[in-house]
Amino acid sequence: MFLSRSPQQQKDFREPLPYAGAKAIMLGWGGCDMVGEMTQPKSCIRNRWRIRTLFFATTAIIGLVAVQSHAAKDPVYKKNRGKVIFQADPFPAFDSAEAYAEAVSKAARNKRLERKDDGSWTFNFVAFLKHAPKAAKVNLVFYRLREKKPVDFIEYVVQPSQVTLQSRANLNPDSGFKVGDKLDVRITRLIGRREVVYASCKLVLM
Repeated sequence: MFLSRSPQQQKDFREPLPYAGAKAIMLGWGGCDMVGEMTQPKSCIRNRWRIRTLFFATTAIIGLVAVQSHAAKDPVYKKNRGKVIFQADPFPAFDSAEAYAEAVSKAARNKRLERKDDGSWTFNFVAFLKHAPKAAKVNLVFYRLREKKPVDFIEYVVQPSQVTLQSRANLNPDSGFKVGDKLDVRITRLIGRREVVYASCKLVLM
C-alpha cells in the first residue's frame, strides 16, 4: 500500500534522515515465520538528525536471514565484509556453499539496477556488515551521491549478533527515485549524533 505525503510531510521529507514505521516479516531459524511491526523510536535526536512520524511510499517485503557472529569466519563474508551486494532478481535458495559463493561473486559485479515495466526498481541485496550492530534495528538508507539528505530509507529489525542481512526493497518514483539517480546505499545505525555505516555500495538506476 502506497501512502501519499501531505504538504507538511513533504516539508519534513527534506530534513535529514527521519525515521518511519514499516511492516516486517522476519524469517527465524527453523522456518518459523514471525510477523511484527517496526515502530519508530520515541526519543528524538537533536540538531542534524531528528526523528519524525512519516510514512514513505517505498514499501519493503523484508526477509531477514539472521546469521550469528560465527559467520564472520566464512570466506564469502571475509571477501565482501563491509559491502552491500545487490541484483534486480531475487537471490536463489542456496543448496551449497559453492552455489552461495558463486551467486554473490556474480552479483558483486553489478553497478546498475534496471527499472521494471511498472516504473519501479527491485533492490535484492545481501549486506555483509563490518561487525555486528549490537542493536535490534538498522537502516537501509539511500543517498544521492554528494547529497547529505537521504532520498528514502527502510528500518529493519535484526539480531544484535548478526553480521549479514539478506532482504529486498522496492524503490518507487513516488518516493523520489528517478532514472539516472546515482545512489550511495548504506546499512547504518545512529549512535548519539553519529551515523555508523556497517556496509555500503554505489549504484545507478537505469
